[in-house]
Amino acid sequence: MLPPLLGHDDGIYSVKFSPDGSKIASGSDDKTIRVWNASTGLEMLPPLRSHDGRIYSVAFSHDGSKILSGSADETIGVWDASTGVRTLPLL
Repeated sequence: MLPPLLGHDDGIYSVKFSPDGSKIASGSDDKTIRVWNASTGLEMLPPLRSHDGRIYSVAFSHDGSKILSGSADETIGVWDASTGVRTLPLL
C-alpha cells in the first residue's frame, strides 16, 4: 500500500495514471504538476511549473512519453514525462 502522496500546497483538481501504470501525475491549484512513482510513492521529478493559473486537468499521451496540462491561465502545456521539460506551449 502506498503512503499518501504529499507535496501540493493547495487543492488537487486532477490525478491520472500513466498508460503503463508506472507513474501518477496530479495537477493543483498551487499551479504545479507533480509526478510520482506509482510503486514507491516517491516523486520522480521536481514540481513542473510554468502555468500562471491553477491546473484543472492532467493527462498522459497514449505512449506515456508526454504529460498534457490544462490551466486556468487558458493554456495547454505539453511536458516530457521523463525530464519534466515543457516541450510545447499551446495557446
